[in-house]
Amino acid sequence: YFFPDISEKEYNDFTNNNQLFNNILELVQKAFYKWYNFDCKNIFVSNNYKKNFNSYAYIDGINPIFIHVDQLLESIIMSFMLTTFAWAKELDKNDSDDSCFIYLLFIMNELCIFGQLPNENAKSIIMKKIYNDHQLMNLAIDCHMAIMVFTIAHEIAHVYQANLNYSSFCKQNPKELEFNADEIAYDILLKFIMGKQEKNIVMEKYAYLSPMMYMDFFNLYYYTDYVLYGIKYNSKTHPTPEERKNALFSIVEREIYQFDTEEGNVIYQWFCMIYDLFIEKLPKYKKSGRLNEVIHNKLRKQL
Repeated sequence: YFFPDISEKEYNDFTNNNQLFNNILELVQKAFYKWYNFDCKNIFVSNNYKKNFNSYAYIDGINPIFIHVDQLLESIIMSFMLTTFAWAKELDKNDSDDSCFIYLLFIMNELCIFGQLPNENAKSIIMKKIYNDHQLMNLAIDCHMAIMVFTIAHEIAHVYQANLNYSSFCKQNPKELEFNADEIAYDILLKFIMGKQEKNIVMEKYAYLSPMMYMDFFNLYYYTDYVLYGIKYNSKTHPTPEERKNALFSIVEREIYQFDTEEGNVIYQWFCMIYDLFIEKLPKYKKSGRLNEVIHNKLRKQL
């Protein structure tokens, strides 16, 4: 999930063979057929690099429907999880080492805002933190996979909504479409967690709050953009990450979802500690001038 400075063609050639993504996609497609009686195997899904960490479903009623989950998003989420958990494990050590904060800022600034791919130098920073730490690697990978299940299922859910003509009921409130797609995606993920899976892909119980971490990730991205460049998040069609996260919490509390959540709760508590630390540190670093070299005001104005 880390790539050196390669051409877009080489990158896309590599990502076309992303077997993990294809396995997760197949798993989600089967889930929609099994639990929602919706056959989505003929929907075109792309996973190549478009220099923008996003995912979307293209449904205009005229052209063929397709779904895109950018490979950059996959790369960023994996980097984000590794960095966050590595930082959490260092909290009981001397707080003088800010490398995890700097790398998390790098993810938010260079990767999210400017769409760059992490190069080998960036890779080496975080890899030194997690070298031979199999527990941390497994935790990050499991949360990453849960987020990918949620993301793919969310976008397919939009196609499912169109198939039911559900979108016609939500034209006056497009945000309801997003809440509903989240509900479907989270339902699928939680059912996976309760039931275990095939194809050697197992959704671990402790990863059940990964979609909430996903929403927090976007919160940190918007927060970073605001602190560094004064850009405020504003969308008429999408609820805020905080609104989506609160809705997800209300879903998982339903009696239908029965499994032990203790480990997942502890993991999210540690995650939230890092979230709060980043929120606290960023404006202090900005005010002290320590971030002057990483701020690209001219570039940001061109976007």
